Amino acid sequence: MTDNGKALSGVQEWAGSYWDFDKTNYTLSQKKDYFKSDWGDWYLKDSTGRIQSGVQEWSGSYWYFDPTTYLLSQKKDYIKSQWGEWYLVGNDGRIQSGVQEWAGSYWYFDPTYYTLSKKT
Repeated sequence: MTDNGKALSGVQEWAGSYWDFDKTNYTLSQKKDYFKSDWGDWYLKDSTGRIQSGVQEWSGSYWYFDPTTYLLSQKKDYIKSQWGEWYLVGNDGRIQSGVQEWAGSYWYFDPTYYTLSKKT
């Protein structure tokens, strides 16, 4: 709610995070979804309405959402997840597996865990 008591909807900062509030009844959204905000950016929310960041499972794959902007990553990068594991992120934000080119060499990322394989 605003200082004058008006109920807000859409993406709002609240309780130290960002949340999605339903536009018709102003309650927290209760459906996991990848959705477009009022200003045109896309976000992933969990089943409590909280906007997600870090490595997240969605639509049968794992994706990386920037912890500062909450937006899907759009650049290839080797990142440390919120639980300490390292993953290779593709240009589309998807966590990579199999043989991948990175830092001038080819590397193998386990297709089950998506982490760099330590086996020869």
